[in-house]
Amino acid sequence: MSPAARPRLGDILLRAGLVDDAGLQRALERQRVQPGRIGTHLLELGAVKGEDLAKALSIQHRVPPFLPDLYPPDSGAIARVPEALARRRRALPVAWDEDRGTLQVALADPQDLAAVDEIRFAAGARRVAVLVAPEQVIEREIARRYRGEEPEPAGPLVSPAIREAEPAPSRPGPRALVADPSGRRGRAVAALLEAEGFRVTRPRTRDEAARAWDANPWDRVWVHADWAEGAPAGAMVYRSPADEWAQALGPVEAFAREAEALAREAVPPARRTLADEVAALLRLAAGRRRIGGWERRWLLLRFWRAAARGWDLLDGPTDARGADLLAVAAAFGRARERTGSAREAVRE
Repeated sequence: MSPAARPRLGDILLRAGLVDDAGLQRALERQRVQPGRIGTHLLELGAVKGEDLAKALSIQHRVPPFLPDLYPPDSGAIARVPEALARRRRALPVAWDEDRGTLQVALADPQDLAAVDEIRFAAGARRVAVLVAPEQVIEREIARRYRGEEPEPAGPLVSPAIREAEPAPSRPGPRALVADPSGRRGRAVAALLEAEGFRVTRPRTRDEAARAWDANPWDRVWVHADWAEGAPAGAMVYRSPADEWAQALGPVEAFAREAEALAREAVPPARRTLADEVAALLRLAAGRRRIGGWERRWLLLRFWRAAARGWDLLDGPTDARGADLLAVAAAFGRARERTGSAREAVRE
């Protein structure tokens, strides 16, 4: 995808309501005097949150975002890329899949194909799967994962000069408790709450959770159904957080809509009418299975990306809800395009 065809980062953030026009203008004025990425200036001015910027970059470049809380350090990945190369290319090795020979790498510039090739060669990987993150996040995580250097607790994404000039907050941010027996699922919920400005506490056991919600006043409590007994009144009890995310975390839903619209635009015009028809069938089938909210958006986002690639789903989770519907939809679209007949496509 050519740079000219990509939406502008500022426009994405404005449409999602994650930056105001005044904040964007301040960053643009600063960029004219001080060269650098617009996202970097927005972060240093405190005009946007790091997680929100990562998701906006994901929409702009059409690759997944790197959110540190969702990707714990992987020593196997770190060992395959020298630190000097990681710093020079602003590339963080995230995860290594030995069976497939695939290295996941977070880049500040996912369009830097020379960096991808150099990292693939250095790591001895068959394939590099690219994620995107702000350059400050990349630099911070390289220091943390290679050298064990922890970021400063007060605003690691803000430059020291900016941080010194800012007044201290008059009160701490709102506090949230996330109690979930699954570490991975709990980290996902916590990351989204942190994107909303919450300071999140995650107890490790059911007993710790009970003591925490008895001893502290929380602005928000999210608790998995397996640990819900005795939870305080007003707690958000969930099994799969997909629908609750869509209901409670508005900006994230805005990103999902934007990502789906951009993925559809990537489908070649000659195929788009057919893809619209198959997408309508996929929505109907998902509705009959009561698949909604984030789970349905996930299905449609992967569907549009498959349609853009000639109905190729590539790799993806096969145990997610509706994954079988997605596979059938892609196969039907491929057969319909080849035969020109819905009846023949069904027979295949």
